[in-house]
Amino acid sequence: TVNLVEVGLDNDKALEAPKDWKAGGWYKYGSRPGEDGNVIINAHYDDNFGRPAAFWELKNLKVDDKVFIEDRYGKLYTYSVTETFL
Repeated sequence: TVNLVEVGLDNDKALEAPKDWKAGGWYKYGSRPGEDGNVIINAHYDDNFGRPAAFWELKNLKVDDKVFIEDRYGKLYTYSVTETFL
């Protein structure tokens, strides 16, 4: 489980990363779960010492695996992995 915080763009127009290693960032100008478009979520893979962070287990996802997003009202949205990249 990864808690999400809103992120935007930094001064260089790059996507901000969550400051907490264990949190995920939801791009606040992108689509919300359940809306058309792309829901953009980012997070750190590891910390400055190579220890696991929020997206550490992302490497284990396979095509057809399910990813769930629960909104602040408790509604659950299900997404399917359609492809992976190494």
